[in-house]
Amino acid sequence: MTKTKFAAHIFAFLAVVPSLASAQSTISGVVRDTSGAVMPGVTVDAASEALIERSRTVVTNGDGRYAIVDVRPGLYTMTFTLPGFSTVKQQVTVPANVSVPIDADMKVSALEETVTVEAAVPTVDVENVAHPVVLSRADMDAIPSARNMQSIGSYVPGVHLNTPDVAGSMQVQQTYITTHGNLPQDSTYLLDGMLINSTIADGRAQNYIDNAIVQETTYQTSSVTAEVSAGGVYTNMVPKDGGNEFHGDLFLGWVNSSFVGTNIDPKLIDRGVAGQSAVNKIEDFDGSLGGPIKKDKLWFLLTGRKQVTNLQSAGSFFTDGRPGIEHDSLDTGTARLTWQINPKNKVSGMWSRVWKSISADIVSSLFGLGQGMSPYNATNPDISSLHRDPVMYYVLQGRWTGTLTPSLLLQGGFSLNKEDFNVLYQPGIEQVPFTPAWYAGASHLDVALLTRSVAGAVNSHNKYDRYAWNGSGVYTTSAHTIKFGIQDSFGPAYVNNSANGDAYYRFTNGVPLDVTAYNTPTVSKQRLNADLGIYGMDTWHFKSLSMTAGLRWEY
Repeated sequence: MTKTKFAAHIFAFLAVVPSLASAQSTISGVVRDTSGAVMPGVTVDAASEALIERSRTVVTNGDGRYAIVDVRPGLYTMTFTLPGFSTVKQQVTVPANVSVPIDADMKVSALEETVTVEAAVPTVDVENVAHPVVLSRADMDAIPSARNMQSIGSYVPGVHLNTPDVAGSMQVQQTYITTHGNLPQDSTYLLDGMLINSTIADGRAQNYIDNAIVQETTYQTSSVTAEVSAGGVYTNMVPKDGGNEFHGDLFLGWVNSSFVGTNIDPKLIDRGVAGQSAVNKIEDFDGSLGGPIKKDKLWFLLTGRKQVTNLQSAGSFFTDGRPGIEHDSLDTGTARLTWQINPKNKVSGMWSRVWKSISADIVSSLFGLGQGMSPYNATNPDISSLHRDPVMYYVLQGRWTGTLTPSLLLQGGFSLNKEDFNVLYQPGIEQVPFTPAWYAGASHLDVALLTRSVAGAVNSHNKYDRYAWNGSGVYTTSAHTIKFGIQDSFGPAYVNNSANGDAYYRFTNGVPLDVTAYNTPTVSKQRLNADLGIYGMDTWHFKSLSMTAGLRWEY
């Protein structure tokens, strides 16, 4: 997993404004009087329940421009005030990862009056030609999916899911999304702007994030800025905050075998087809509860999710004759805190713990990449499958945001993605090395029948931890929006394998084909020492034109 690379990229796009990596948005615009002259010194206030500090205030510059950065998704009331002019109010719904243009026209008034603009304010980002797909909470709830970032992302044009996930049948398994022919490990996954890719296969796998914690998700497949290292699907989940009012939600999903059809007709039965692979049961129970510990100061959000998938595999039977059924379960608990230290500084933290268990890895094996470890159907799950022993899965994050001045925003965060697990023989299958039973217990694979017998692939102990941190700043002037930042991640990739007989035997329709010898236990200790990126971008606003140039250096 050691990785060293040097790269420098220049990005120059017309009409592109850099977006914050945390998928927060920007509200910007120009304030004029009724004659069309720009108005400096106007106080612009953005108020929303989405902000723990309740409102964010800036003042227009000499060109009448203003920009409010690091805006969370939600409904905002924009208020424009200047002594001697009427106060103007507008309401706008701000999604994630966009720059929303809100201009205002103010008229001279000797009286204290407020003009409320009732017309709908367009939220189309007219400054950014790279338009990511932003899915709101309502969008994600309306899409028939497994309610995870991969399944939901498969609806985005140009994004492909590596395996079908019908009604959540693969909700406990790792699935991957790709675009433009890239590999799964080329995709970048962020939670609150912080990396959650693991060190498995150079970042191919990610941890399991409870869907109830997510407020909006952004998917981008092209025209990414200098903030982004890879060229795959760029996904960022914006988490919910607790809010000043107590609230919660509950999702209940359940499917059993009665909902599953069959296409096995008498002709197929006469030809020896005894059954088909099918869903035996799917459960998905998910809920959240959030609110204030102290209003306008400290918020909390708790979520819990239980997922169960039982998959029946054709041609697989337990010793007692029962159909081979893979019992998969995934339990997730998440806690998030948001603390407004003072009007200029906010911190948030989140801990998400996952318990994953697979009773008999019959078909959907993690080890689908290496020779001899592909997911051959276990003819007898009692002896020829593996089971997953849950050890430690979690995501731990902390983040600080500081609005030091109306023109300068700084952010910094740390994230740990931990995926430690064992994939083991069924009880009683592992034998004492170099005994007759050990040699006789080597795994058998039939490459014609696609079946595995005698034993599972290997005993495997795995430890994949990825530590990531980042920092960024945004500085705005009358004509420029400057962003700069640094990103890095590191961590181990440790695998310890052992196998009965130090071998596996391959057959073709029961006829011996070849033998592959091992020298177990094999221990692979790799480490990602650094995945460092330093970048800077400048967006120049000139009348109706915006131009962005970016530079990125990687190691």
